[in-house]
Amino acid sequence: MTDQPAYGLFNAGLAFTTTDKAWRFSIDGKNLTNRYYRVAGYDFAVRRSVPHSFIGGLSQIGYYGPPRTYTATIQYHF
Repeated sequence: MTDQPAYGLFNAGLAFTTTDKAWRFSIDGKNLTNRYYRVAGYDFAVRRSVPHSFIGGLSQIGYYGPPRTYTATIQYHF
């Protein structure tokens, strides 16, 4: 139940450096399509020695990747 089909993420960035190379301006975006995807997941079977389980004998946990994010950076080199 923790299997999922293959997926791809769309990340992009753009940077500008002044001609004297003193300033650099950049913007970056990750997961621009805001895809909901699992990066890890685990199945834990409940032991038969525990006859009553509220979850039907199987416990699952999943970890998901971050949503769409943007960053901006300004650098000055002296």
